Amino acid sequence: MKSNYRQGQGKVPSMMAMLLIMLAVVVIFAAAIPAQAQTPTVIYNFMNHSPSDACQPEGNIVQSRDGNMYGIGVDNGSTSGCGANGSGAVYKISPSGAESVFYNFLAGWGNCASGLTLGSDGNFYGACVVGNPATGHGSLYRLTPAGVFADLHDFTVNDAGPRFPPIQASDGNFYGVLSYNLATTLMWFPGVFTS
Repeated sequence: MKSNYRQGQGKVPSMMAMLLIMLAVVVIFAAAIPAQAQTPTVIYNFMNHSPSDACQPEGNIVQSRDGNMYGIGVDNGSTSGCGANGSGAVYKISPSGAESVFYNFLAGWGNCASGLTLGSDGNFYGACVVGNPATGHGSLYRLTPAGVFADLHDFTVNDAGPRFPPIQASDGNFYGVLSYNLATTLMWFPGVFTS
């Protein structure tokens, strides 16, 4: 007489095989469902070499608490430049696609194309490779939601060249990368971004 244990052993592997086949069929049919295509939509076309426009956007864009997107336009290769002072501008684009110049960098301020960081305080923070023409070695700045600009720090020749906007870490401090004479340094900016 055969035991019931041995009689049921053949059913377990065949049930497992059937389950695996059904799973494979489901995966094949799920993969056959066409994916939705993503079609880019132009929100705004920037004007080249225009003092009335931020023109050639560079760096990142950030969305502010007001729902608008902000970024920087700098035309470093042109004699006419971007923005009213020819040194670039911060632009604002509404969700509907209306662009406006939010802030014009002061004449002589150079290469502020790194982009912006939205701080936890609601202000924008950025860096310029050249920055303040009085020093010319890079600057860190703050721009309030009302468009008020503050030069927070001007670098010296020994620590020059912030190429990216600072980031705000979870500890509330701002950090950034400086590049001078092909050397790169991670910097902590204690107290620079306090009001």
